Amino acid sequence: MVDTPSSQDSVSLIDSGFAASQAGYAAIMCGVHLALGEFLPASGLHGISSDSAASNVNSYVYENGRRYHAYRAGKYILPNDEPEIRRLELHHHLFLMLLGGALHRAPLNDPQIVLDVGTGAGEWAIDMAEQYPDAKVIGNDLSRIQPPWIPANCVFEVDDAESEWVYPSNHFDFVHMRSMSGSFSDWPLLLSRIYEHLKPGGFVEFQDHGACLFVEGPDPAHLDALNPVSPPSTPFSDWWTLMLRISEARGRPLVVARDMEDLMRDAGFVDITVEIKAWPLTPWPEIKELNEIGTWGRQGMMESLNSFSTGLLTRELKWSEKEVRDKILAAAKDLILAERRFWVQTFFIYGKKPDDVGSGSSDNGSGGDDGDR
Repeated sequence: MVDTPSSQDSVSLIDSGFAASQAGYAAIMCGVHLALGEFLPASGLHGISSDSAASNVNSYVYENGRRYHAYRAGKYILPNDEPEIRRLELHHHLFLMLLGGALHRAPLNDPQIVLDVGTGAGEWAIDMAEQYPDAKVIGNDLSRIQPPWIPANCVFEVDDAESEWVYPSNHFDFVHMRSMSGSFSDWPLLLSRIYEHLKPGGFVEFQDHGACLFVEGPDPAHLDALNPVSPPSTPFSDWWTLMLRISEARGRPLVVARDMEDLMRDAGFVDITVEIKAWPLTPWPEIKELNEIGTWGRQGMMESLNSFSTGLLTRELKWSEKEVRDKILAAAKDLILAERRFWVQTFFIYGKKPDDVGSGSSDNGSGGDDGDR
């Protein structure tokens, strides 16, 4: 059983000169039990020359103490090292909590072939393979960071979902995407490919938070996921806004979920269903289930501060180590010590390819931008 992280655990890390303490900084940024290590200059690739990076999918780039993918280097902004894998595992747990343990909302009926786009550490694909032992579950990603011991019906591939798809048309029963906001520059193209490669009657599902930050509504005991309130300017909300602006400027916006219903409809999907749930980022709600989500949500948010800031601020804004560190520290202390009542909307959206069509799309899977996953 995993112990729930307490507020006192987090607060103790930022007492006694936290801002000047490298150890305290490292612990809070990568999680209570994770070490950040020293910031390092960009060091090229591990074990190979830069010229061969595109062809070697098992190599890495090291920057600022974090490890990143070398295949299509620089396209995906988050790291792929052990602290990031643990962060992804935590977020998998959070999504399961939001859905009451369910892996999907689409009404699947004995799926045979399933694709998990941008599988990350592979937790969803592995669980899906165990839940549907007769199905073949494929998880693709830019990084091969999934565990070696997996169910026999689960396969992981290094692939770029924005490049040409090599899968047959009318192939998949279910295509799943989770936490993919900020990963793609051309969502209509991606959805057209999913439509092309789904079987008639197959489902696509998108799961992600809406990327817009909100604060407690008028009733602190009940979060209304459909009537949010925008937050005041604080160090954490300012950090959040900065991440949104940088992502938008680099052509891979984080604010995607609110438009996904229309994007699916434009791609040809029907019977689209949208479910919105509240995801507290701190344990402030009085409702027990939401409070627990907020407890884990704060832990995940503390780890996300470093994962998002390091790449975006150093690559896109050319910030120095000190500037990045100061920004993260201010946001972290604001989130914990000020006991902010932040939350986000979480979207679970699925649609179906009509039963009475063939490929249903003129797109042949070519063209477009070489994207993140």
